[in-house]
Amino acid sequence: MHYIDKDSRGHLSIHALHKPEWGAASELCPQRGAVTYRLAPNRVNPMAGALHAAIFNVGRRTRQQILYWGAPLLAAYLLLQEITGLVPSIPGSDGKDGVA
Repeated sequence: MHYIDKDSRGHLSIHALHKPEWGAASELCPQRGAVTYRLAPNRVNPMAGALHAAIFNVGRRTRQQILYWGAPLLAAYLLLQEITGLVPSIPGSDGKDGVA
């Protein structure tokens, strides 16, 4: 016996709910839209592979960012070295003026 029902989209369907009569084994057919649930692996062990992923993630991010902070740092260092080489030292700043 078929019961007319609405399926998940709201359309009328005779396959949405199929209940055979008692003892009518020949009428057993697979039900349409049967949903099977299972637990996802990240729900079973949410920290699985976290250390491995963290190591490679840090390496990848460092590699991608090194030019953004490394180049200005190198430029600032070279500029500072050039400036300290051009500016004459202030008398008495090197501690050799004899004043204690």
